[in-house]
Amino acid sequence: MVAPSHKGGRGLTKPEIKLLKELEGWTRSISVPSIWSWKKGGYTAFVSPDGKRLAQADMTDGEVILIFNRETRKIEYMNPTTEIGMKRVGLTKEIMEDLMGREAED
Repeated sequence: MVAPSHKGGRGLTKPEIKLLKELEGWTRSISVPSIWSWKKGGYTAFVSPDGKRLAQADMTDGEVILIFNRETRKIEYMNPTTEIGMKRVGLTKEIMEDLMGREAED
């Protein structure tokens, strides 16, 4: 389940955003503080019940940042805000998949 999209200003449809409650049953792996002062909750990594997927969630607003499939080494979901931020610094989804895939090998 994802948060419902709705019409924003100018008739644009907002992208659907996955929420923390959708990771029910997943195991909390590690939590780290944010470097951003407004993100008081920091970030937490979760592992799916079958161990095949990893998720990162923003604990301040409860949004899922990304879900990575360890078997296919592909990002299954990426928060729209994260995707915009990555593009601003020159990162692509493919680069992130490559980096995360290397970590999954270890």
